[in-house]
Amino acid sequence: MTAELGALARAAGAAWGGLLGRPVLVQARENAVFRAQLADGTAVALRLHRAGYNSARGIEAELLLCERLADAGFACPWPWRTRAGGFTAPLPDGRCASIVSWVAGRPLGSVPATELPLAPRWRAVGALLADFHASADAVAPELPDRPDWGAAALTGTGIWGDPLADPGLAAEDRALLARARAAAADMLAGFGGGDLGVIHGDPLADNMLSTEAGLVLIDFDDCGPGFRAYDLATALIGLAGSPDLAPAAGALADGYRAAGGPASEAALEALPLFAMLRAQASSAWAQSRCPQGDARRAAYRSRALALSRAWLGGGRFPPPSAAVPSR
Repeated sequence: MTAELGALARAAGAAWGGLLGRPVLVQARENAVFRAQLADGTAVALRLHRAGYNSARGIEAELLLCERLADAGFACPWPWRTRAGGFTAPLPDGRCASIVSWVAGRPLGSVPATELPLAPRWRAVGALLADFHASADAVAPELPDRPDWGAAALTGTGIWGDPLADPGLAAEDRALLARARAAAADMLAGFGGGDLGVIHGDPLADNMLSTEAGLVLIDFDDCGPGFRAYDLATALIGLAGSPDLAPAAGALADGYRAAGGPASEAALEALPLFAMLRAQASSAWAQSRCPQGDARRAAYRSRALALSRAWLGGGRFPPPSAAVPSR
């Protein structure tokens, strides 16, 4: 499989004038990502996009957003246009490829607390997301064929599937998730204005790189319109069950406010709501992406139940527990 992906990457590079040497596979998850060099020696990330998720038109819209953000000074990779002027190149297997600048940095999750303690870490994440939300508003591109993270997706079937369709749920657990989603739909109806806009959709620790210049936001594969507070809750989701969750959420909101993020105070106070909705979405993701027997299926299901139960019990985060799935 790696050899086949490498051959596809080398062939795709022709759309950008060819590559120097062999591209190196660095990640093969939703997309296959290679570190490569353009003909002039520039280091880039070459992505082979997963089939059946975003269309070529949607990926072009994602990269136009990134181009405008990078040109405006926001900390994200700059996409390289092909020799034909577009952002993508078709692949023989029906997928498409794209290239963005290579960012030299470490995933935020790999930076130890001794180097970047909890409070400054999460204030920096809040500031980064505030800058992204405001910058995305300013460049205001059209986003055709992009995931829509609005109320219908967060409380309905969902972009990654329906968490209620999980065959591993007991009847009472399915009813619990359904009650939480129905109550969430009522609350979401009260948000609007600055609470809705272009969001990243997946700002996990692996999608924020720590560099000498600060944090850089990468991988806009899930970007689209939605609730801004969902981005903040998604950044926190890996701490569900950890005693660090509450202080991290406070520092995150502080950093977002201080940087002038457009989400309302009411939305920032409702982070447990959005974390619960993210946990349910991630559970649906695990059921649709992970094979039978994969431990993530049960772990994400348990997390969704814990966050739903805690939110219904008082609009709060769940108490600390042992397992903390990351997605």
